[in-house]
This record gives sequence, C-alpha cells and structure tokens, in this order.
Amino acid sequence: MASTPFQQLKDQFQSLGKDLSLEVREQAQRMLKDWFQNNLDHLTQKRIPGEFNGTLMQWFHWYSLADGTHWQNLKREVRALAEKGFTALWLPPAYKGIGGSNDVGYGVYDLFDLGEFNQKDSVRTKYGTKDEYVDAVKTCRDNGIQIYADVVFNHRMAADYEEEFDAVPFDPSDRNQAMGPSRKTKAWTGFDFSGRGDTYSSMKWHWTGLR
Repeated sequence: MASTPFQQLKDQFQSLGKDLSLEVREQAQRMLKDWFQNNLDHLTQKRIPGEFNGTLMQWFHWYSLADGTHWQNLKREVRALAEKGFTALWLPPAYKGIGGSNDVGYGVYDLFDLGEFNQKDSVRTKYGTKDEYVDAVKTCRDNGIQIYADVVFNHRMAADYEEEFDAVPFDPSDRNQAMGPSRKTKAWTGFDFSGRGDTYSSMKWHWTGLR
C-alpha cells in the first residue's frame, strides 16, 4: 500500500529522534512547512470521510454579529481555513427562529425557512439568506471541508396563533402533584408558517398533532 502524506510526515518526525534541542525543533518546523507546501493540493481536495483524523472548528458563537454577513464571511475565509488545516466546520442553525434576523437559531420557528421567506419580521436569518448559505456550504465542500449542520428538532417557539385544549394543572413546586381536574386552557401552539405556505413542506404544527 502506498504511503500517505500523513504517514510520510509521521516517518519524517520519527527520524528526528527524541532530541528536543533548538536545532532539532527548527528542523522540525522547516520540515512541517515544506510538507504542508508540497501537500496543499492533497489537503484541500475532497476527502473520503474517516480517511484521516481531521480538525473541526465551531464556526460561530452566541454573540456572533447579527448583521447578516456570516455566510458571506465564511465563503470569503474558506480557503484560508483549509490552508490552516481545518477539515470540518460546525455551522450555526440556519433556519428562522423566534427572533428573526437576531435569533441565534435555538428558538426554533420554521426549519424550512433558511432565510428565504418574510417571517418573524425578516427574510434573512441572523447569518444571511438561503442563497448565501447554500453558496458558502458549496464553497466549503469544494475546498475539502465537511459541514456539520446544527438542527434542533424537539421544540418550537413563536407560534402563529393560540389554541384551546384540555390540560391538568400541576403544582409549580411539585410536578407530581395535580392541583385539580382537567380544564380548558389556551396556549400559543399553532403553527401555519403563513410566510412560507406549503413550499418545501405542507406539514403544520398544532396541539392536536401534525397535519
């Protein structure tokens, strides 16, 4: 089996021995720089998942600017990220949240709106538009960087209307203690996604189930 560039690098470092003198460290630095330059094309081409141990970067944080340029910035910096050795990026939730253009993405409103429809007072998300997102992901893949999408499936927020249903009240300090029989109550549980309609999915969310 042909030796991979990573195996070659390992062999080169092993050939230096265990001496950590200044001269050896400088030689190791030169060796790594030469190896990187000689194998840049290999590192940035599309890789088979699991072929080597890669490096994942979380490419967002809670306080990322809400100016809608996140996807544009990613596309611009992809090449540099690949050259630094990053092989995968964890991206923030790309869909529309309760806060519209200011939502980090964990206050889920519509999983099918990636910054394309006028919902929650905004077309774009905190990070940009759908087209910018798709373009940035494609650029990452073209540069050999895998993408991990952050998606929350288990809750919804910012419903479109109230619904009435039966519910049993419980003691706030003891959730095992009922405070009476079932009674009528109202809550914001109806989602019809009127800004998107049935585009991509006709499924609607209601207290009584999906339809």
